[in-house]
Amino acid sequence: MSQERLRLMLITGSSPSAPRSILSIVQSALEAGARRIFLAIGRKEVNQFSDLGHAAAGRFFLLRFIDPPQNSPEFADFEVLSGRPGGYDEERSILQQFAIDTVVAK
Repeated sequence: MSQERLRLMLITGSSPSAPRSILSIVQSALEAGARRIFLAIGRKEVNQFSDLGHAAAGRFFLLRFIDPPQNSPEFADFEVLSGRPGGYDEERSILQQFAIDTVVAK
């Protein structure tokens, strides 16, 4: 029995010596070829993504919020999950279900 392996891209976040914004991390992921991005970033961070413009075109974004944002995200192709992260099997299932290739989390 073979198991399908998930292939995910890791884009490093901020470090004490070189802090990076969530937006700059997502921009790096897009430049590296990310197509299906899972953003687990929090409702306060989502508004900054209007700056991505056409760089986000043709990309799918899966967003998870514990508390929903006041405004809808400005992505052409996205879906929103509500609530806290689950266990390993549940999270793996979400990544497979949505064919996620990149995860960005705080």
